[in-house]
Amino acid sequence: MVLWKYTHSNDVMNIISEGEVRMNRIAKIVAGVAIIVGAVWMLQGAGWLGGSFMTGRTEWFWIGIVTALGGCVALWWLRQTRRG
Repeated sequence: MVLWKYTHSNDVMNIISEGEVRMNRIAKIVAGVAIIVGAVWMLQGAGWLGGSFMTGRTEWFWIGIVTALGGCVALWWLRQTRRG
């Protein structure tokens, strides 16, 4: 059953716009979490944050850098697409 056929086109566009805003907000939250988790992994890998099997292990430092940079790039990209 196709429900969108019986709605006005403006209503459909409003639903799409609300969905896009919601998804953009969720994506920004995920990018922010990636930045925070990446920073924690960097600190653990560098040995500055103890209490884990990752402490002092260089590979977790680099994994943290990549994760945090990926979050930064995603956040930057999301901000650019929203403006344009």
